[in-house]
Amino acid sequence: TPPPVPTVSYHIAVNNQATGPYDMNALCAMAQSGQLTPATLVWKSGMPAWSRADAVDELKGLFQQHIPPIPPVGN
Repeated sequence: TPPPVPTVSYHIAVNNQATGPYDMNALCAMAQSGQLTPATLVWKSGMPAWSRADAVDELKGLFQQHIPPIPPVGN
């Protein structure tokens, strides 16, 4: 039996309180709902200090628009 895949989890700062840990699925849902923003402070085990979410390579993709905007149709 292969070992379990390690899951990445982050704590986030909400109203100056540490909450979590949250896995990537939860963080994705929080980013989509606006609860997690690029400026939200995050931390996971191994990080030396809290950091903005948009400064963490693993989380940057949560804030990038995956579908480009539809260009205007010229008549």
